[in-house]
Amino acid sequence: MAQLRLVLVDTDHLFLERLSDYIQRNKSERFTMELFTQIPVFESWVSSGGKADLMVMSARVLSQVTLKLGNQPIAVLNDGFPVQYPEGIAIIKKYQPADALIKELLSLCADSLRTETEVKEGTGRIHLILYVDGSDLCHPLAPNIAFCLAQRGKKVFYLSLDHIPVTDCYFSGTNEKGLSEMLYFLKSRKEGLSLKAESCTTKDASTGVEFMKAQKNLDDLADLSSQDIKALLEALKSRGCYDEIVVSREFRSDEPLIECLRQSGTISLAASDRPVAVRRLNRILEYLSLLNDKHSLGLIDKCTIAMAQDDMGTPPSITDTMGLRKAFFPSQNNQRFPQEGQYASSIKSLLML
Repeated sequence: MAQLRLVLVDTDHLFLERLSDYIQRNKSERFTMELFTQIPVFESWVSSGGKADLMVMSARVLSQVTLKLGNQPIAVLNDGFPVQYPEGIAIIKKYQPADALIKELLSLCADSLRTETEVKEGTGRIHLILYVDGSDLCHPLAPNIAFCLAQRGKKVFYLSLDHIPVTDCYFSGTNEKGLSEMLYFLKSRKEGLSLKAESCTTKDASTGVEFMKAQKNLDDLADLSSQDIKALLEALKSRGCYDEIVVSREFRSDEPLIECLRQSGTISLAASDRPVAVRRLNRILEYLSLLNDKHSLGLIDKCTIAMAQDDMGTPPSITDTMGLRKAFFPSQNNQRFPQEGQYASSIKSLLML
């Protein structure tokens, strides 16, 4: 994506210096900047035809600007100075962590950009993990795949589409925005979705995995359409910065499932060897076989049955007419990310299939 033109106007020299230094160190690939600490110089720049994707000024500066700024997109940093804000103007807290401030600016930039600025193609192989049992209690396959890929130096994004998510059991970060906000942008048909996705993303400092915090309401995913899923995954891929995207979802036979299957490069059916789970797995395999024939999904080449076993002895009887690959794991419910032992080895072996 092309760099965004950001104009920062503040008479607070120290704040402007620190913010611009942070952007140069961490977001130089995203922004080009114009900095102004003197209001007359800023007004002269605007009068001479200066344009920006977003102009950001403090409330104190806003109170002193006399020039009409026209239709230029503007955000005001609330620094506590008493001022009457124009109707509809974006207001951001000035004194907050720099990373959170930048994510708010990215979201506002997305609102101001036209559709044609959106990147249409991107990178990022999608690993889809479907939980047959509806839970990762004894088989935390999805977060461990993300962790293992990150340990290999890959740029990884983790997305849980579970109706009852437990993302915060594995990854944490400071960004207040997450999947709930991204779903709002999707359903509101907002433009600039790749920037919106970036503004809703958090990085887990301990693993390096980037993710969206779990949705706040359990019904946020209830009416998600296949088009919503497609737009969400394309927004992540169009950022162009991820090597791997890990998507976790409990198995549900709905339209979004078909889109997830179609978009994915690899698919893992995470199951346990409990009799009820095996029965459920066999029914799912029968259903997937029908979907594969109907929609030409290529499941035989990209789908693996990943089964956790209490006893790593004789595998249970699996009715699989497609002849999918199979991988076996010991049950794992003690460690978040086991880096040694058979479970970790099985994860590495699965990624080599």
